[in-house]
Amino acid sequence: VDSGVVSVAAGDDHLLYIKEDSSLWVFGNSRHGQAATTNYTEIPVRVANRAKRIWAGEQTSFFTNSGDSLFVFGLNDWGQLGAGENVHAKEIRTPVFVAADVVELSSRGDSGAFVKKDGSLWVFGRNSWVLYSRMFSAFGYWSEEYPQLWTPLKVLDSNVANVATTFGGGLILYLDGTVDAFGANYEEELGYRCCS
Repeated sequence: VDSGVVSVAAGDDHLLYIKEDSSLWVFGNSRHGQAATTNYTEIPVRVANRAKRIWAGEQTSFFTNSGDSLFVFGLNDWGQLGAGENVHAKEIRTPVFVAADVVELSSRGDSGAFVKKDGSLWVFGRNSWVLYSRMFSAFGYWSEEYPQLWTPLKVLDSNVANVATTFGGGLILYLDGTVDAFGANYEEELGYRCCS
């Protein structure tokens, strides 16, 4: 496909990579803008310069530039890009700035979370899942008032090192090496039996 590649990320049906010159390239299915074009692209398309880190969700793409500013593109029908309700509410084909000082990110399905340099944790996207799970219920934000979070919401102030999310919850890694699990636990998917 290319040479001089230093970083890769894969969504459900699109791929991103960064080259040695810090350029960001994307190809694959872009029906919702996740490859920064329309429909499909079999040939990689240059999306940005000065890219530092990349992540991919189902139909979403995320990258930070050399200054750790987070940019997003792709499907945003439930706020899964964190780009705001009125900013290209459904499909974003040109990268949009979302937040500064982002060092880690995780996004699956219709929601995601990121960690800033100060160790704070932010969540965004759909806040309830079809049939069973409640993504952010552990933070007290699942209600009719918060069916989705169109812009990122800070849920922890500090001491977070990383976050991993999946279709019903996730893990938070703290700077001291401890881990918390959050989200749906109906089938003990969080690894303990205390609650559902």
